[in-house]
Amino acid sequence: SSVTVGIYLSTNPTITVFDTLIGTYTFSSLAAVTSQPFTVNATIPAGMPVGSYYIGAIADRASAVRESSELNNALPGNLISVR
Repeated sequence: SSVTVGIYLSTNPTITVFDTLIGTYTFSSLAAVTSQPFTVNATIPAGMPVGSYYIGAIADRASAVRESSELNNALPGNLISVR
C-alpha cells in the first residue's frame, strides 16, 4: 500500500507529527528497512518565527501502514535557518 512521508521543521532534533509540516511525498510502496531518495517542494508557512530549525522526515506519518514498530519512522536532518 502507499506510504506518505511528511517533511517537518522542528525546534529540536526529535521530529514528531506535532512539529510544523512543510511538505509531503507519497510512495506507491516502501519496503521495510530501506531508504529511497525523493524530492519535495516544501513551503515554510508565512509567519514562521525567525530561528534555527531541524528539518526532518516521518515515514507513514498517519500510521496508515501496519508495522511491528511505529517508533522508528522519524529521522532528523540538518539544522537550517529561517529568516
